[in-house]
Amino acid sequence: PRWCRALSTTKRKKHETMLLVHQQQVISRIMTKWWAQSPPPIGGGGILSSTNTIVQSPALVGAAYMVAANYFYVARRARLRRQTKGYIWSVRTTREKGVSWPLFVTFLFAWQAIVVVYPLLEPLTSLFGFASFVYSYPNAQGFGYILEPLALQDESSSVRSKNQVRFDWHRFMVNVGPIGRNGYRHPPSVQRNLPHIDIPSRHMKHWPWRRRCRSKG
Repeated sequence: PRWCRALSTTKRKKHETMLLVHQQQVISRIMTKWWAQSPPPIGGGGILSSTNTIVQSPALVGAAYMVAANYFYVARRARLRRQTKGYIWSVRTTREKGVSWPLFVTFLFAWQAIVVVYPLLEPLTSLFGFASFVYSYPNAQGFGYILEPLALQDESSSVRSKNQVRFDWHRFMVNVGPIGRNGYRHPPSVQRNLPHIDIPSRHMKHWPWRRRCRSKG
């Protein structure tokens, strides 16, 4: 029914608003702490004194940079995916059902690893026609850094995934048996959890662990 969909949309918007408010509160607490530690004097020298305080405090510089970099990541992804900033933020900060806390913390660290360089990485990749982002694989116990064509942002997920370049690290099965005529190994298979590269458009999957081998003899 329409009223159910409307109620669901209202709840989602309320949840997204709460997430944004929480983010703003975190930023406010950081600024309040800085203000309390070194309150600027009243008058024209206040701005200069405040700037000097920030520059002289590596922790505050780092915190300010990470806040800005996270906002840039969320805003950029929201714009490309036609989603709200609150939704993108919730995707990256919500622990999914069945995901252990150690794995969830790993996802957060993987996300922040790309956020650190995102203000430089995203403009660079966009010059080559790609968007960059991090993706989580809860079932496969891993994550990946993905390059996706900007021209395909309005296409379906299946079309986009076929044209991605993925630098992944998660569980997968790989054959370790004899090498067949086609150059690939036969079963039995073993499970691995290793970094690998996937380029579907070039039929590359889990490289270099799944690759054509030269038969002996």
